[in-house]
Amino acid sequence: MFPAHRGPQVAIIEAATGAVVTYDELAMRVSGRVPWARRFSGVWRSSECGPRSNRVVDLLALIEADVTTSLIDPSLNHDLIDAWIRAYRPELVIGLADHDRAVDVGADNVTVTTDAVLLATSGSTGNPKFVRLSRSNLLSNAEQIANALGIGPGHRAFAHLPLFYSYGLSILTSHLFAGASVVITGSSAIRPEFWDEMERHQATSLPGVPYHFEMYRRMKLIERHLPHLRDVTQAGGRLNPASVREFRDGLAARDVRLWIMYGQTEATARICVLPSEELAEAVGSVGYALLGGQIDIAEPDDNGSGEVMYSGPNVMLGYAESRSDVNVGDRVGGLLATGDIGRLDEHGRLWITGRTKRIAKVFGTRVNLDDIERRLSELGHTLAVVAGEDGIDVYYESNTEIDGLAKQCERLLGLPPRTVRAVRLPALPTTAAGKISYQELSR
Repeated sequence: MFPAHRGPQVAIIEAATGAVVTYDELAMRVSGRVPWARRFSGVWRSSECGPRSNRVVDLLALIEADVTTSLIDPSLNHDLIDAWIRAYRPELVIGLADHDRAVDVGADNVTVTTDAVLLATSGSTGNPKFVRLSRSNLLSNAEQIANALGIGPGHRAFAHLPLFYSYGLSILTSHLFAGASVVITGSSAIRPEFWDEMERHQATSLPGVPYHFEMYRRMKLIERHLPHLRDVTQAGGRLNPASVREFRDGLAARDVRLWIMYGQTEATARICVLPSEELAEAVGSVGYALLGGQIDIAEPDDNGSGEVMYSGPNVMLGYAESRSDVNVGDRVGGLLATGDIGRLDEHGRLWITGRTKRIAKVFGTRVNLDDIERRLSELGHTLAVVAGEDGIDVYYESNTEIDGLAKQCERLLGLPPRTVRAVRLPALPTTAAGKISYQELSR
């Protein structure tokens, strides 16, 4: 499956060591690991990926051998990992401190699976719930993304997102599908080596979620000397319109394109892409459905807004909460109720306006927290909004107290006095994927 290409061109570069793996070498190494992978009928492994090419080789070999592979965050607490291991009873655990083990179950126990990869749902805590993705899902979305972004052999992605995050995994698969290359790194965007590695290895594409764009601003991405950079891609949540315009204009001045995308783990990774050339006229939109996909709005209101329904070849097979849920076939039929509220404009572009479950009550009136957060972003602060005690709590990221922020929010939203509580944090808590952790703020 991956890699589908052969030849002496570069497939993977290890940023820290400079080691290069060509497509020929990658194919040979994956092929050599397939017999090892077939010894196991089910696998759990960490996808922290090192960042080393041998972790990528193991993952590709397991998929090639039709072995169900779960990718999890190795930084999760041990009690949660133990609960997941009890629920799924894996034959192999790799890369998790104090959990590594391998059981040789023998060749007679090999099973052909429908589930290729299990990815944790965003926000998973105590519930061992995974999204079940097939080999066909992975291939389809890789092709869709490569097509939408025009990825080809001359592209080189700076793959700093973890593979247990669907966005990070899709960067790897879409580039390998297209015969492009990836630079795998474990560096953080706030460290100088991150930017040194980008320049040294001539990365042409830089991905990020909204939280990363705060780092990119602090580290002066727009002003940096990165002569090979052609594309900056954004997914993993809504980037506020002011930031979209800032990065769009600053990057365009250097002939670098900004791509806004939308997706969910349940759709393997991505659902929509807004072409860079349409950013000027459609700031706030997440663009068009990917090739072979279709978006419908369920029960639209007078403004055309309703729950976003997506159908396409990249829609998951269903969820799993224990080993008995694995390899049970397709339970959703290619249709995904996203849980997002949105509308389609006259051009067919999707605009996300909120979440079906991000709702709070303010003195008995239901309010959409995503809509509130979007409106408060006009104040120019990095913030997150959660339900409070008969009101809303606004957490903002700053080194200094902002006097009167709660009253500013109340005036902007037209809410009664003492409805908003403003709380300053040095940094907003984030998930391993770089998204704001609303669950942590709500505790």
